Amino acid sequence: MNKVLSEKRAQYVQQLLSKTYAGILKRSTPLGKGFEQTIFGTTPYSQSNTIDRRVEFLLKMC
Repeated sequence: MNKVLSEKRAQYVQQLLSKTYAGILKRSTPLGKGFEQTIFGTTPYSQSNTIDRRVEFLLKMC
């Protein structure tokens, strides 16, 4: 379930950005990591895991 939420979050942010930045849908790929790459959290569904509910961007050469 966490993986699905993470993927939906990434897709949502991509859609928001597409309203401002034309062409971003073609130049970006939303990826949800779920529990695969946590920064801080170790306890599922804990309030301390809020930092892990994030979206990261990697710049690509165009």
